[in-house]
Amino acid sequence: MEVCLPTDDETAQGRSNWKGVLKSYVFLDEHVQFKLNNGKSIRFWLDNWTQNGTLKSRFPAIYKACGIKKASIFDMIVESRLQCQTRRNLYLNEQLEWDMLCNQLGPFHGLNEEEDEVDIMGGFNVKKCYETLLQDGTNYDFNKFLWKKGIPPRGSFMIWAHFHNSLPTVTMLNHRGVHIQSVQCLFCNSEEETTNHIFVGFSFAFEVWSYFIKAFKVSWVAARTVATNFEAWRVSPLHGKSRKVRDKLIYAVLWHLWTERNNRNFGGRAMVAEEVIMLIKQTLVLWFYGSEVFKDYTVN
Repeated sequence: MEVCLPTDDETAQGRSNWKGVLKSYVFLDEHVQFKLNNGKSIRFWLDNWTQNGTLKSRFPAIYKACGIKKASIFDMIVESRLQCQTRRNLYLNEQLEWDMLCNQLGPFHGLNEEEDEVDIMGGFNVKKCYETLLQDGTNYDFNKFLWKKGIPPRGSFMIWAHFHNSLPTVTMLNHRGVHIQSVQCLFCNSEEETTNHIFVGFSFAFEVWSYFIKAFKVSWVAARTVATNFEAWRVSPLHGKSRKVRDKLIYAVLWHLWTERNNRNFGGRAMVAEEVIMLIKQTLVLWFYGSEVFKDYTVN
């Protein structure tokens, strides 16, 4: 039995990674510091050189009115005073914002001939970047991933339980005081069994995810957690039927990885990745039953 994914999307694929990179400006704002020297390399409106947020976000009215959005600090200074180039006279609210901005920044007497300096994370290196990425301080609004239309309640409840650290993996049960002989993963028998490991962190899961990523013709960097997997999954550039399938596919994959884990835990036959992939395809067809998504596709 074979079920094909509908692929009516002819647009260019593989842009999701770059969208993720472009969204990293929030991370950079929190870890980049500027040392102002000649002011030629620091963007007045767009860089967080005041360490209180970008001037674009703090003074949106005057930013909208200014003529050169990417002006450097050097471009904005005339005879040690700020000057905003506009194509018209400022409205009252814009003038008030500009006066407030000038009062907060004050006169500029400290520019010199040296190049501006940028410091990332207090002296950037690969090790420090890696350690920062491993920190679990990022807050995810996981509620946006729950109780989606067309997803069976049991699937949504499983995702809810994961985000509340309540799925009964052996590691979680051992942490709660249940006597467990081994906390090793039932799939690989080499690492501790956590939900992130089951869903995205080992070779069996990677093989399943890779199959569907290849089918969608999307470039992909493997996620480390279910939360980051959801975030990356949402920005993949798909449209039409492909997008509808993509939105439900992540739930089907997670559901069948979890049920295969339970099947092995309770003595059932261990399936290979190809069998789990087929179950995921069949599940998608059932979830879309009655819609137009798989109307012209057959199950042989």
